[in-house]
Formats: sequence, C-alpha cells, structure tokens
Amino acid sequence: MELTWIAAEYHLPSAYACRMPMSSAGAARALPTPGPATIRLALIRNAIELFGIPETRDRLFPAIRAMQIRIQPPERIAISQQQIKLYKGVTINKGTYLQNGIGYREVAVADGPLTIYLQLERDKISLMEMVLLAIGAWGSADSLAWCQRISEEIPHHEVVVPLQQIPIGMRIQQR
Repeated sequence: MELTWIAAEYHLPSAYACRMPMSSAGAARALPTPGPATIRLALIRNAIELFGIPETRDRLFPAIRAMQIRIQPPERIAISQQQIKLYKGVTINKGTYLQNGIGYREVAVADGPLTIYLQLERDKISLMEMVLLAIGAWGSADSLAWCQRISEEIPHHEVVVPLQQIPIGMRIQQR
C-alpha cells in the first residue's frame, strides 16, 4: 500500500484543556496540544458516529492504530490556571450527598492554527477527511475546534514528535 501524509489545520477559537495522561480531574495540568492518543481517540469516536462500529472496526481502526502522527502547535499558546467549582460525593449516615469543593484546572488559549499530520494509506484519505472534518473539539468537550482545511502535505520540520522517535545523538537546541 502506498502511504501519504495529510494535514488537517484547525482553528481553536476558545479555551481548551488537553489534560496530561493520568492527571486528576480536579487539578489537571494542560498540554499545549492534543497528544497522539487523544488524536486517535477523537478519530475513532468520530468515525463510529459517522460510519458505525462495523465499518470503523474493519476499515478505519487498523489504519488509525498504525498511522504515524505529527503535531504542529499553534504559533503562540498561553496556559493559565483556572479555579473551578467541584461537587464531591460524601457519605453521611448511610446517605450520599454532594458537597461543594474547589479544584484547579489549567486551560490553554491558542493564537494560530493547530495542524495535525497523519500518514495513512492513499485509499483511506477520503474516509479520513470526513472524520477530520467532524472533529469539533480537542481535549475538553466544552472547547471548540474547526477544521479549516485538509491537504496532502508532508510535515514541516518543526512538529511535536515522541522522544523515542528522535534519533540517538541528534542535538536538541533551545531557541
């Protein structure tokens, strides 16, 4: 199968919260972009909504599982800590009640587009384009994301990649 790269560019018009894996919902640290696992989960969730479980399982899931993902973050990202009101379940005299509490969550605000690069088989491009267009949020469900364009494009050299994929001996420079 011939592999190719596609790029999906997203506008993020509101604050969003992509939590660090294994973080507490009440004190979550924010990531500047969704990670590969978040991207795969969003693709699977939206593929199921569009095409159903059998089609997603048989045609798209193997491609989503195997694809390489690169992420080009927005040009500028601000992260701030927000105080949130929580309701905690408390058991008193064999009854469960909700008790008010306070938590902290970091949120990010982006200036510029977020670009997601996916390497996949050429015959899956049209299905994947429909899935990418259906994604309306990255991270928290109350955020907004809008896919501005999808094109066949090789990732730029300034993308986020897992540390394991950086060649041994490569110099990492700070700007």
